[in-house]
Amino acid sequence: MTPLLVDVAGAAELLGVGRRTVFALRARGDFPAPVVLASKIVRYRVSDLQAWLQQRPGEAKRPEPAHLAAGRARKQGAAGGAGGGTQTPTGANPRRARGSTSGPDFEPSGGPLLDPRTTGNPRAGA
Repeated sequence: MTPLLVDVAGAAELLGVGRRTVFALRARGDFPAPVVLASKIVRYRVSDLQAWLQQRPGEAKRPEPAHLAAGRARKQGAAGGAGGGTQTPTGANPRRARGSTSGPDFEPSGGPLLDPRTTGNPRAGA
């Protein structure tokens, strides 16, 4: 049995959108009016939502703007495929995130870490 009334989540599911989109559509003004059962109980008629959906024009296939088509062609030419390509792990540790400064194979830009006890540092307490 199909319910007569649905809440915001049910309306979103029926329309195939998210809850925030339902609120945004309602704010535009052409969305079906809700049925207010109590101060905090708002529902939508399924029949109103279905009728509203039928009245919506379908998305017309518009040509892609020239500047976007040119950018897509440049990107596909540079990457050798459909944008971006695959990313491979870098360095000796394949699980370490790129740019991570933690892990055994990290060395600061100043070179390898030196033991202060062997470098002649008087504060090392050697």
